[in-house]
Amino acid sequence: MDIPDIQNSVTFLRIRTFFFYLMNYIGKKGVMVPKALNQWKIVPEEWAVPAAKHDSEYLFWVVNK
Repeated sequence: MDIPDIQNSVTFLRIRTFFFYLMNYIGKKGVMVPKALNQWKIVPEEWAVPAAKHDSEYLFWVVNK
């Protein structure tokens, strides 16, 4: 396979295209109810509590003491 063949076989998805397809999907599905799968964790774990405190203050302007 030469370079032009490889370049023609690559598909790029621009962010606007992604949002277009995402909005169409949501429109077809109707109301979506997200559910937490709890399949992740923060590593290293000792960063989780201070990061959650900082992020909640930054996002919600609420100081957690």
